[in-house]
Amino acid sequence: MKEKFSVIVIRIRKGIALCRPYAPRGMTGVALLGLALLAVWSTLFKLDVLVRGPGVVRVESHNIVVQHADGGQIEKLLVREGQTVRKGQLLAVMDNTYVSEEFARNSAALSTLRLREQRLEAELGHTQFDPAMPADADQAKAVAGEKALYDSRQLALEQAASISQVQADQRLAQSADAFGLLEF
Repeated sequence: MKEKFSVIVIRIRKGIALCRPYAPRGMTGVALLGLALLAVWSTLFKLDVLVRGPGVVRVESHNIVVQHADGGQIEKLLVREGQTVRKGQLLAVMDNTYVSEEFARNSAALSTLRLREQRLEAELGHTQFDPAMPADADQAKAVAGEKALYDSRQLALEQAASISQVQADQRLAQSADAFGLLEF
């Protein structure tokens, strides 16, 4: 085992010795190596670039500004430069991935808030909180969390009520004893 380890160490040292003449020296060498690595990385990996900006459609009589409300990427451009277009004609197809994801997040948040509202109404009305279990795993987790919170709060309420009842009984007993001592 020791021999294998020493053989591996020797091979690593030989590899380092082979690379040493090409290793950068000083800050200039490190900077050049960094620029070379950046150039290789930028050619190998695709970067998505999102540019927001208004477009201008020139009409014979006046200019019309065309702008997407949320920004995004154009999936397909359906007209060419200089082409005449009619009112209502589709000019481009936008990629709505961002809007769809945002809608899904907002829908999930809305259903979670509605679930919390149901729990709070059940607590206020002293009714049973038993929502239906949804098929979505995230929503099922939210339902389980709200149900556990409801159960723990109901238990705490029952315990507080029983403690209050015991304290009230003790005070009644103390009052009865005090009145017993004050008999005329």
